[in-house]
Amino acid sequence: MLDHFGDTEDADNAHWVAWTCGLAPDAVADFSTPVALARKAAESYPTSVVCLHALGAVLYRAGKFEEAIQRLTEADQLIQDADEEPLSSPAYTWFFLAMAHQAHGQAEEAKKWFEKAAAWTDKVIEGDETKGGARLAWNRRLTLKLFRAEAADVLGIKEQ
Repeated sequence: MLDHFGDTEDADNAHWVAWTCGLAPDAVADFSTPVALARKAAESYPTSVVCLHALGAVLYRAGKFEEAIQRLTEADQLIQDADEEPLSSPAYTWFFLAMAHQAHGQAEEAKKWFEKAAAWTDKVIEGDETKGGARLAWNRRLTLKLFRAEAADVLGIKEQ
């Protein structure tokens, strides 16, 4: 993807490549291109929660924790109603805020964000299961579970 889209001028492609690179730790050896792509997308769509949380995610992956917290906080401020789930899950932003705060030495703040994200995740997954699994796309369910497990590991939280 980086070979093919690393120099894209299309903000949507830039967003999706950056977001994909941010899905897992060590997904790429060098996060400079994903960060540049995420910046391009966020500059093109400055009020987009998905672009800001993608930027925050790759900044976190790149070890730029303070800037990751800034961008993820901006994304959180754009989340108007956490009871709705339009294009993305607010829990993505919150799990990354938890991990970035933990990496920045702010354990209490990290725990607060983790608890908020975990509660949201429980709510939407439980609600989805009571409706026969029709609401959440498989990739949303999977990313919520993956980010939760990673954040719990980073924060040293043992979950059942």
